[in-house]
Amino acid sequence: MKSPFVPFPRDIENTPVFKNDALLRIFTWCMYRATFREIWVSVVIGRGTADVHLRPGQFIFGRNAAAIELQMSASTVWQRMQKLESLGILNINSNRHYSIVTVVNLATCDDGSEKSDSQGGSQGEKPAAKPAAKPAAKQAKKSSKKSAAIPDSANDDFTKFWAAYPRREKKVATEKIFLKLAGDGTLPPIDVLLAAISTRRATPDWTRDKGQYIPLPTSWLNDRRWDDEISGNGHNNGAAKQSQSSLFDKANAAWEAANN
Repeated sequence: MKSPFVPFPRDIENTPVFKNDALLRIFTWCMYRATFREIWVSVVIGRGTADVHLRPGQFIFGRNAAAIELQMSASTVWQRMQKLESLGILNINSNRHYSIVTVVNLATCDDGSEKSDSQGGSQGEKPAAKPAAKPAAKQAKKSSKKSAAIPDSANDDFTKFWAAYPRREKKVATEKIFLKLAGDGTLPPIDVLLAAISTRRATPDWTRDKGQYIPLPTSWLNDRRWDDEISGNGHNNGAAKQSQSSLFDKANAAWEAANN
């Protein structure tokens, strides 16, 4: 059975971390995330998966996913993680998809629950023996939402998207959708998004009545509107179909009201 407690170093009060609330919060989160035994975890990378070997004191880190959990900006999380690394408390080993963070000297923490923790992991991870290919694939599907690796570039890409999109409403909700799509691999490259926005800015659907028919950015992303075709007259075919359907519904409702 997994222990309900997280080991903590007894001498933490003698470190700069203890005197800084922001750093202490990040360090506590790292201690919670770190595994206390040797394990393999499946990580979603784009549309594929990878089995990553973690040793005691390590965990998979992505700044954008961490920002959502900690309710901080991605840049703030990364700066504080780097500060902990500069103090010799963490080691951060990064590649283009994710980082492996190691809590230094984790073995010196007195948790008093070695036997209890040996039966479980910090995040429901698999035992140290590397899993067979098929079970790993099944496990990756079950945990794809939790372990999806959001590219580090997604935060900067969203800033570019938000600056380019002409209707700036519901920024927080839009960012969540943007990062989710970036994490599951369905979002096209930022250059494709910016080109789609640039093309549509000049269409009648987006310029009519001072742009009041421009869709909300949340709807535009959720409905994958960057794939909409632009007809020869400059109209957005997706928007045109939606408009025609709306007019038909109104006409049908008026006819029913007149005949009832």
